[in-house]
Amino acid sequence: MGSEIAGDPWPGHARQWALIGPPLRPCLEDLAPLEAEAARWGSEHGLRVLLLGVTPEIARLRWPAGTSLTAVDRSQAMIDAVFPRSGVPERSEACCAEWSALPFEAGAFDLVVGDGCFTLLDFPRGVGAAVAECHRVLAKEGRFVIRLFAAPEHREPLAAVARDLTAGHIGSFHILKWRLAMALEPSAALGVRLGDIWDAFAELCPDRVALAVQRGWPREVIATIDNYRGSDIRYTFPRVAEVRVLLADAWRELACHVPGYELGDRCPTLVFERRG
Repeated sequence: MGSEIAGDPWPGHARQWALIGPPLRPCLEDLAPLEAEAARWGSEHGLRVLLLGVTPEIARLRWPAGTSLTAVDRSQAMIDAVFPRSGVPERSEACCAEWSALPFEAGAFDLVVGDGCFTLLDFPRGVGAAVAECHRVLAKEGRFVIRLFAAPEHREPLAAVARDLTAGHIGSFHILKWRLAMALEPSAALGVRLGDIWDAFAELCPDRVALAVQRGWPREVIATIDNYRGSDIRYTFPRVAEVRVLLADAWRELACHVPGYELGDRCPTLVFERRG
């Protein structure tokens, strides 16, 4: 593991990570459920955390004293460029591996956390394989906390996205990008090709300079979508109900936190405990 996939946007994202913003990256409202789960263990437990990906905001969370943090990402470029070297627990490390083949013993972690991870996997097979591994490496009384990027129950048409953009009702470029992606996806099983997201954006906004001026969005932020150009990689946005059905046999849902920011209804954080 560790080699990059042709058309993979993540090496580009690694170089431009500072330009990626919410909701693609978590804000304080998203991090609150994680902090609550971490705090319930108390410092005397020596919390063992597995982070799916290298999200800096999660790595730098206010973890209890004695926490050990292990991050796993399939992209060495992301590990090298994004995983923080300061502000993390003293016992922190990052390794390159697949979430469906975690190199850890059963019950090795008390808390498994991830941010938007399911979007990077095919659904349901890839997500199912990853959560099965999370179940294996999680301690009996541990918790699995995952923020979803979830398509709405009724998928909106591209025309609605275009209408809201023209009316000034889309608050950030990253929200526009996610709304385009979800509108283009016919189903979670099929996903959406990244190259198609770029094509739809290029047709909707042929004049980037005008878009930047009209909306006040930095041109370098708009340019982050160019990581998608021509890529055959697919993202998936399963509905919350679809995720619940997939996890129902092995996991018990304890909470669902829906943030109040724009598009927050599509970015809920779910908390699970193991069954069996």
